[in-house]
Amino acid sequence: MAAKLSEFVRDNVFMPRLKKQGCLVVYDPDRRYQELCRSMGSESVRIVDASESSLESRRAALHGL
Repeated sequence: MAAKLSEFVRDNVFMPRLKKQGCLVVYDPDRRYQELCRSMGSESVRIVDASESSLESRRAALHGL
């Protein structure tokens, strides 16, 4: 059941927003969507995880842009 919910969120919430805007920010203090977001990474989608280090994530975001 959890896999189907994750797929639904990825395919019907996150990906459409990412495709429309070109950037998606997920505020997730409890890290419920962390693995889901990481799994969305690809050659054309860069994932920047700010939960570890805000400075390093800022550098990664600037590099991606």
